[in-house]
Amino acid sequence: MTSLTILDRDIIKACVRGAKLRGPRKLITSTMMVSYQFRQSRRRAVNDRMVPASIIISLTKRCNLKCQGCYHLMKDSSAEEMDSEHLLRICSEFEGLGTSIFVLAGGEPMMRWPVIKDMMSLHTRALFVMFTNGTLIDENVLKEMRDFDNLLLVLSQEGSESATDLRRGSGVGHCIKSLSRKLRDNGILFGYSITVHRGNVRIVTSDQNYDQMISEGASFISFVEYVPMQAGTESMTLTDDNRTLLISRLRCLRHRRNAVVLGFPGDEERFNGCLAAGRGFLHISPSGNVEACPAAPFSDRNLLSCPADEAVMSPLMTKLRDMHASLKEGGGGCALWSNKEEVSRILATNNDS
Repeated sequence: MTSLTILDRDIIKACVRGAKLRGPRKLITSTMMVSYQFRQSRRRAVNDRMVPASIIISLTKRCNLKCQGCYHLMKDSSAEEMDSEHLLRICSEFEGLGTSIFVLAGGEPMMRWPVIKDMMSLHTRALFVMFTNGTLIDENVLKEMRDFDNLLLVLSQEGSESATDLRRGSGVGHCIKSLSRKLRDNGILFGYSITVHRGNVRIVTSDQNYDQMISEGASFISFVEYVPMQAGTESMTLTDDNRTLLISRLRCLRHRRNAVVLGFPGDEERFNGCLAAGRGFLHISPSGNVEACPAAPFSDRNLLSCPADEAVMSPLMTKLRDMHASLKEGGGGCALWSNKEEVSRILATNNDS
């Protein structure tokens, strides 16, 4: 019953804006994709399930990097990853319900590039947005990516090369800068995702950094507030003054219209509150757990044992949607994580009933 949210519309805008710069074929296919997005929104409107336009799928818990403060390092890694057959089935089920945007995350999703190709080949009208550290994309992969007009790559970085190296490892910053040039030259749509914390908020949201990203060919820029899931990193979270500055800078950068600019969760006011738990998106863990959000690993359903239409209406997701107005961000960049005791209590109550 969900239509296109502001978030969904912004993602689509990024694809169309980037396609205009990359030749007639990209523009034609992006126009067809926009038409499909609205057809799917009409399908959701007549569905008796709360189906979001966007599904975030963490394809793997594995990664070739060990970035400081990565939330996946804090999660239980004992569960097995879903195999390719299950992933393809899940995509088909959700697209059948009306989902039209699949956001691919990890770990590092490029560690499962073969199944990603299968997903995009089988669901050519859906949009796939892949968040990646970029280090596993070589010349052969670039050639393969050129065949997919329904792919938007989002490269994770921290602003400057040195800042990226500090958090992600030596040489990663240079790799991303080099890759962005190759993506632009190959006509592959891409953008950037930057983790915003107390020490870099002014630098990464500056006009200078924005202009640099635009000159490199980005059509989509996401600023993600740091969530302190790792004990001892609470000092990295944004202060109230930092958050006020971030929201102000997002507004300024958005008015420049060179690229689509998003903030998570800094744009919650634009989104009419937290979009987790199916109000705007759902998260699927590598093992198939249906979770409210990547930064809030709470679940009462697993897609290996229940269909998608049942999972989106689970007691936990329904309760979280009902209480979204009372969920406030607090001091950790995520409303659900800031209220994790309350969410855990709801989950325990559901399990006992």
